[in-house]
Amino acid sequence: MKVKPKNPYELPIEFILLAGLLTALLSLGNTLVFRMSSSLPLKDKIPDSYIYAAIICVFTTCFLLVTIMRRRMLADIESYHEKLSLSRMYEERFRLTIDNAPVGMAMVDLDGSILRANQALSEMFQYSPEELISRKLTELQVSNKTGEDDPLLEQLMSNTIPKYYSSKEYFRKDGTVVETIQHMSVVHDTNGNPLHVIAQVEDVTEKNRIRRALDAERELLSVTLESIQEGVISVDIDGIILLTNDTAKSLLDINGENIVGKHLSEITDTMDEKMQRLWKTTLDSVLMENRTAHFSGGIKIPSEDHSTERILEGCAAPTHDKHGSAIGAVVVLRDITEQVRAEEQIRYLSLHDKLTGLYNRAFFEDALFSVDTGEQLPISLIMGDVNGLKLVNDAFGHQRGDELLKRIAGIIQSNCRKDDVVARWGGDEFTVILPQTPRQVADEICARIRKACSNTKEGPIQPSIALGCQTKEKPGQDIRKTLKDAEDRMYNKKLVESKSARSAIISSLRKTLEERTCDTEEHGVRLQNLALAFGRTLMLSNSDLDKLTLLAVLHDIGKVAVPDAILMKSTSLTCEEWTIMKKHPETGYRIAHASGNLANIADEILSHHEWWDGTGYPNELRGDEIPYLSRIIAIVDAYDTMVQGRHYEKPVSQEKALDELRRYSGIQFDPDLTQAFIDFTTVNEMYSEIEAGGYLKTSPPR
Repeated sequence: MKVKPKNPYELPIEFILLAGLLTALLSLGNTLVFRMSSSLPLKDKIPDSYIYAAIICVFTTCFLLVTIMRRRMLADIESYHEKLSLSRMYEERFRLTIDNAPVGMAMVDLDGSILRANQALSEMFQYSPEELISRKLTELQVSNKTGEDDPLLEQLMSNTIPKYYSSKEYFRKDGTVVETIQHMSVVHDTNGNPLHVIAQVEDVTEKNRIRRALDAERELLSVTLESIQEGVISVDIDGIILLTNDTAKSLLDINGENIVGKHLSEITDTMDEKMQRLWKTTLDSVLMENRTAHFSGGIKIPSEDHSTERILEGCAAPTHDKHGSAIGAVVVLRDITEQVRAEEQIRYLSLHDKLTGLYNRAFFEDALFSVDTGEQLPISLIMGDVNGLKLVNDAFGHQRGDELLKRIAGIIQSNCRKDDVVARWGGDEFTVILPQTPRQVADEICARIRKACSNTKEGPIQPSIALGCQTKEKPGQDIRKTLKDAEDRMYNKKLVESKSARSAIISSLRKTLEERTCDTEEHGVRLQNLALAFGRTLMLSNSDLDKLTLLAVLHDIGKVAVPDAILMKSTSLTCEEWTIMKKHPETGYRIAHASGNLANIADEILSHHEWWDGTGYPNELRGDEIPYLSRIIAIVDAYDTMVQGRHYEKPVSQEKALDELRRYSGIQFDPDLTQAFIDFTTVNEMYSEIEAGGYLKTSPPR
């Protein structure tokens, strides 16, 4: 219903009638005054008709005025009712709007009590609107922190701020929690005084649940990306980096730098040109052809002393939108440096001997048939076998034997040419392929190898190797037959030289022992002569005399394996050191067996420190269990040690030495042989004058 606006220049009819009435009344009044003040009789002055007419006019005007005013009043009342109805309609519409609003709304008194609540708020809190009225919102809060919004509320009341919002959690009627965001505003009267607060409460429980789920998903994604060993880089269709993890930055050597938002090409500076081209080609193919691609390459990583190469393997795959269109790519990087090096090491070991670094037999056999062409003729082959390896292994342990093999491998390789193939055939055997090499040159190479071995002074024994050589000169010859001939020549050489080689090794060991123990050659000769002379008085056979002569010189050969710190120690040995020292008879036993021509005195070497009463070492033999020659050499060696002295003890007189033998007769020494030796030294004038000196104790700790 619309009200027609009035013309501001139109005078209401009431004012016109009222003006006419006033005019008539004034006219009537003037007439009456005139007649009353005139000297003429009233009736002679103004006719009564005029007076009656004026009175009628006045009453008529009053009637019309009352009638019109009544109608106007009725119209105003009708207009008022129309406006009142319109106001109620708008109020109802506003109420319905508030009640049907999708968010909770409440009219809150200034003391915090709810004056009115809509249906949405009622459903949110699971209370009826009637139950919410007069309750305070703070009563329903999960965390009822009194006054936490007071500063904002004061500003709101004073109209300093138009509104404010805050996050709140409330208990529903069933005890569950609803998470909300509430907007607070104040309604003021015309004088600016606050009337009540309008609270608009939005339920954000589901939104927060979804947000927390998304946050948890993002956190899981972040933790996953940072936990995996692979580097991950996500780019858009233009190659701009959207996401990366620390592993990727570490692999690309860009630690601490934020690369999100940069183009992928900006992080390839550490790559070589080949890798940069491969990177670009791979990414372009992924984005343009919408397919997965793999790549691998090296990245130079600078360090303080030099640049090291890191080998990366990568996989790039396109990312798609919901329509299946490519919108970017994900690049996954993995460091395969160790894997590649391990593969290279495996490949190297499959072709090389791990100990010496030379080629192995498998490579040699492949190379032998590869080089077997007419262009490489004449082809010479050398086969070598190390002398004395078993002796070194038995005497000093396999570690020293390995060192001997490495020394000889180095000698062979250094005396061959760059294009020659030097390989370890197996065990103590080496082979060499000499392409385009006549027999004379091959023999010269063999001679150089032998000379280099003889000039080498490192190690306990001098390196020695038996070499055989053969040459294929014509295309029709079988290369395998050539190799077999070289091997046969090597074995023939070894057979011819074996005795002299073993003798040279023993001499080398004996010389080493003399140098380390400060024993002189005269000591060895003197001990040999004394043992031989005493053996003759015992009526030993020539064979036993020969063995006794060797035993006199080599009974302590096992000491070559004892460390210098123990062997040359001038003070008493500790228990640990004495344990090491007591192993030398076993070492000497193994050396004698390994040398071949000393095997017949191996048992005597093993037992020369056994005692008659069974307290010796290493096997605690007693009495006649001890080999006869071992018992003899024990007495002779002890006597010579006492009268001649050592670096750690002064010599003693012959008489004192013989007294010491008598004291240990039946304990350390064979009593019969001890008495025979005393008688022997007494009647032999060559041993009667011995330089006096201190006593040397040769027995182990008891």
